[in-house]
Amino acid sequence: IAASHNNIGSIYYEQGNYPEALKEHFASLKINEEIGDKQSIAASHNNIGEVYISQGKTAEGKQELEKGLALAKEIGSKENVKYSYSGLARADSAMGNHKSALENYKLYIIYKDSLLNEENTKKTVQAQMNYEFEKKEAAAAAAAEKQQAVAEAERKKQQVILWSVVSGLLIVVIFAGFIFRALRITRKQKKLIEEQKKVVEEKQKEILDSIRYAKRIQDALLPTEKYIDKTFKRLMKK
Repeated sequence: IAASHNNIGSIYYEQGNYPEALKEHFASLKINEEIGDKQSIAASHNNIGEVYISQGKTAEGKQELEKGLALAKEIGSKENVKYSYSGLARADSAMGNHKSALENYKLYIIYKDSLLNEENTKKTVQAQMNYEFEKKEAAAAAAAEKQQAVAEAERKKQQVILWSVVSGLLIVVIFAGFIFRALRITRKQKKLIEEQKKVVEEKQKEILDSIRYAKRIQDALLPTEKYIDKTFKRLMKK
């Protein structure tokens, strides 16, 4: 609210409406005093002093500017000190105090240059900080890019290893499948051979059994050699 009153007062001052300008600046001063904002209080005294000088009330204006200067020096506000000296130079010039006006104007220039140097220093420092920041950012980006490239290379390497392992396992599985199939065929063939061998052995056994049986029948039906010899001898005697 105090800042709004101050800005409105400045607009009235530019329009040449000094009574309304004073009204707004005093309203701003009152609020600034209530909240204890010394920098804004100093600015309000300077603004009121400028309006008084423009109204031709130079003494009152100088008094307000001196209040603003004292407070500005107390808190170290170079910006307000600069405006105080500028207003005092104008007041002394209007009052015919040319020597004092010159001194105040010189002090105004000193503070103006000081603030300008500070601003330039700030800009230089800010530019240096920006340069260092951008340099660090570029280095960080390069490091991140390098790290990403290393990570990507490692990922590809791991992928190659993985696919190699998978391919190797696949080959082993296929080879194992062929071996298993060959073993199964071999087992089937072995089983078939054993079955055929068993059949042959059974057939051989049946044949041998048949031969033995036939021989026994033959032996049973035909007379023995001893019997034939004995019978032949008996017949010869007759």
